[in-house]
Amino acid sequence: MPRSAPFDRRPRTARRTTRRSRSTRPTRSTRRTRPTRSGRTTRRGGGKAAPRRSVSTLRLGFVSLLVGVLIGTTALGRVVSEHPAATVGVLVLLLTATLLAGAAHLRRTARRRRALFEANCRLDQIDLMTGDEFERHVAELLRRDGFRAVRVVGRTADRGADVIARGPDGEPIAVQCKRWRGNVGAVEVRNFIGALNAAYAGHRGVFVASSAFTVQALEEAGLAGLRLVDRPDLGRWLTGEPLSLR
Repeated sequence: MPRSAPFDRRPRTARRTTRRSRSTRPTRSTRRTRPTRSGRTTRRGGGKAAPRRSVSTLRLGFVSLLVGVLIGTTALGRVVSEHPAATVGVLVLLLTATLLAGAAHLRRTARRRRALFEANCRLDQIDLMTGDEFERHVAELLRRDGFRAVRVVGRTADRGADVIARGPDGEPIAVQCKRWRGNVGAVEVRNFIGALNAAYAGHRGVFVASSAFTVQALEEAGLAGLRLVDRPDLGRWLTGEPLSLR
């Protein structure tokens, strides 16, 4: 006879599921607005908006400024009329201080320019320059020799010349500068001669190169009356020998 399973006397406990009551969040209350003295409404807890200045306030400020200027002018005129000697003395002191400050600035500028010029008075330093630096250095050499109205012409509108100036005798010159390692050929000389005829009529042409000129370039320059400054001439010019246009 089969054996029956033992009876389980433990009572079954029913699982009670408790639902969590969902608490409804209170909705954000609408912020009330309150009127300000200027008639605007602002939110409670927020900053007040800056009131606009009325036209009458601006007019009052302008009138006050005008009155202040008139009072200051009147007071200054009274001081000048009562103490003319003191006023003249103050003006002289101010003018003297301005002139001294300007002279000191010019001396500092000339000192820096002289130091830069003396630091580049060798051909090996010329070889390290860029084309723009070489043009500015040639302009400084011209100023040293007494040329006036020396101006470095920009690359965008040079019209074939890099530096223009007037000689000590007033003769206008146009200078072409080439800081090259190779020799300058006849093509560059002919291009410069064409630029002189087209844009610099009446100017004496000077071609300065940090290298040498080819034989054909020398022939072209001789026919056109062009002054060529090659590397040996540039070396003597750097050491203090003045530039000769003849």
